[in-house]
Amino acid sequence: SAITHSSLVPLFMKLDGQYASIESLLKKLYSITQVLAKARASTSISSNNNNNSNNNNDNNKDLLSTTTNNDKDKDSSQLTPEIDNSERNKLSDLISSTYIKVRDAITKETSDPNTNLSIKLEYNYENALRDLQFDYMDILSNPIAHHYKNKINSENLGNQEKFDRLMVEISTLSSSLPFGEATSCFLRVHEKRIDVMQIIITGPPNTPYMNGCFLFDLYCGENYPKKPPSINLCTTGNGSVRFNPNLYNCGKVCLSLLGTWHGNSKSEEWNAETSTLLQVFVSIQGLILVENPYFLEPSYESQMKTAHGQQASRNYDDIRRAGNIRWAMVDMLRNPPKGFEDVVKHHFTLKKEEILKQINDWKNEPGYSKVTQKLVDDLTYELNKLKKDDNNFNNNNN
Repeated sequence: SAITHSSLVPLFMKLDGQYASIESLLKKLYSITQVLAKARASTSISSNNNNNSNNNNDNNKDLLSTTTNNDKDKDSSQLTPEIDNSERNKLSDLISSTYIKVRDAITKETSDPNTNLSIKLEYNYENALRDLQFDYMDILSNPIAHHYKNKINSENLGNQEKFDRLMVEISTLSSSLPFGEATSCFLRVHEKRIDVMQIIITGPPNTPYMNGCFLFDLYCGENYPKKPPSINLCTTGNGSVRFNPNLYNCGKVCLSLLGTWHGNSKSEEWNAETSTLLQVFVSIQGLILVENPYFLEPSYESQMKTAHGQQASRNYDDIRRAGNIRWAMVDMLRNPPKGFEDVVKHHFTLKKEEILKQINDWKNEPGYSKVTQKLVDDLTYELNKLKKDDNNFNNNNN
């Protein structure tokens, strides 16, 4: 049929907004139809059971069972207009059949060796990692202590204003974190303290941070949102690497939004009414993990167009590229952070070929010397230990 024609498949793989592709939107709609189908079946069973129970046990009901049955009847009545509407059921069946056709067409197309590699990578990355972007976990039981653990233990969750604000923000973050095979954010929220978080940000392309996984600890203190959150970079090579003028080797993140750097205007500072955690993550991703980070140092910005400045920038990038390979790639593969194991595994499995080309290009680039053959060999060894067949992600998600 027309919908499975191979020339249309790339169109199913890209869509701006909350859903990265038409396929992912159909997948979401398909899952909803499955929930409705189950609800329809359970409603029917529940209705029959309630009728039998009413016939056999009219004289034996107590207050609790009466309340429970009333609640079930209420839930059923709310579902019935949706489920029993024949037009909606037809739409549900259409969505289900369309999604299955699109899914099968994409699976066939992405398994074709002639398919554009960037399209295949983008689709496989979406398929394997989109559902890993957000989750809850017990962060504070991690053997590697959260940077703000002592402060967290000395403070309560805080007031109702903080709790309500975090609930709204977390609801938004669960579906709106930046995502793509080029650069993504993966967030974990503590299951009992929603003011405690960890996030991995993958390094954007054409930067010294490209494809690395950078872990940050985050804590929203008792005065949040009146005061900005606290955030600390964990990926520092045990304090041996200062990755950026705005990322110290102690983990400090310098950003006017966080109040750790003096911005040029009030608009850059934290605003309790309008500033958000998402804004912090996007700022780190887009304003700190950048191409030519050397020039983020204010006193060096004027050298950007000079030969001296360009050479200094290359020397600076050289060290950060090596640090990226050693600590945001090799060490991340050897010691993936708790709760992010699948993120790390799938990220590096799917991007293996791109990364191998990237690091060899770095090693062979004239004027750079810190990316040594040993670093390349170490990362190649770790990457080769990963599964080679990325098609298993498609199979696992069908």
